[in-house]
Formats: sequence, structure tokens, C-alpha cells
Amino acid sequence: MIANADRQAFAFFYKKMFPSLFHLSFQLLNNKAEAEDIVADTFIKFWKSRQQFTSLPETASWLRRTTKNATLDLLKHRSVISRNETEIAAHTYPQADFTAADIYAELLQEIYHQIEQLPPRGKEIFKLRYIDGFSNEEIAQKLGINNQSVRDHLARSLKTLRMEILKKENLFSFFLVFINTK
Repeated sequence: MIANADRQAFAFFYKKMFPSLFHLSFQLLNNKAEAEDIVADTFIKFWKSRQQFTSLPETASWLRRTTKNATLDLLKHRSVISRNETEIAAHTYPQADFTAADIYAELLQEIYHQIEQLPPRGKEIFKLRYIDGFSNEEIAQKLGINNQSVRDHLARSLKTLRMEILKKENLFSFFLVFINTK
């Protein structure tokens, strides 16, 4: 039935199989959203290749195996990311044991340095907005320019800062580690 693109049969099969597949994935991941995504992806793969299945037991077995493999792949991916973050931190400063506060301080120092490298007008507007806390309207009035010019300067400044931070691989790595410690 499902092989013939019977959507009602698929919906019935989905409702019957989803809870056990979700439970299988959730037990390994301990993350509801990721488990739901994996099961949903499994059913999408199943629907795309439904013609190859001839029996319900074969289909159920394939769904369990595919869900389990996708879950294990995600766990491996998590492990690789965690290992890479650890290696990055170890290789960047092998002698030091940095805390989140140290990383945050270094991030701020580099950001302030990059702000100082902005063009004069962009730097002035950026500082007024993000350091002094003025609104765009207040900045426009204070500098005698229109509100759109303030927004344009801020957009260019933020884009420049993002690009410069991304160029600093060690700093960007610290940033990733820092946000994962919060």
C-alpha cells in the first residue's frame, strides 16, 4: 500500500512507528528536538524509497536501523566537535588554564581593538550607539545627520567587525568555546 503512494497507509504507519523510533533515538541523545528531527528525516528517506519495501516487518526493521544509525552518527558528530574544541583550546594556549572570564576578557580586548580600526565617522557612531547607549535618533540629532545615515554607518561597522573577528581564527575559536560555557 505504501509502495503505491497511499498517503493514508503512510500516515497510519507513521503514527504506529513514530513513538518507538522516537524513544530509541531519545534514549541515546537525551534531546527531544534532535530525536524528533532524526525520526522525521528517517520517514522522509523511507517515503522517497518506499517502492523498495515489500513487507511491513522489513519496513519496520529498516526504520529502526536507519533511526539508530542516524542517532549514532549524530553522537559521533557531537564527539568530534567536542574533541576539536578541546584540541583548539589545548593547542592555542597549551601552558595556560584559561577560565571563561579570561576568554571573555580577550574577546573584549580584540573587539575594542577592532572598533578603534573603524573609519572615524563609523567609529564615532558605533561608540555612541553601543558603548554610550544613544538611540539612532539621538545620534542623528547630535551629529546633524539623518537617521538612515546612522543605520548605514552602523551596518557597515558591524559587518567590518564581524569579518575581522572571523579572520582571527584563535579568537573565533575562543568565542565558540566561550558561548558553550555559558
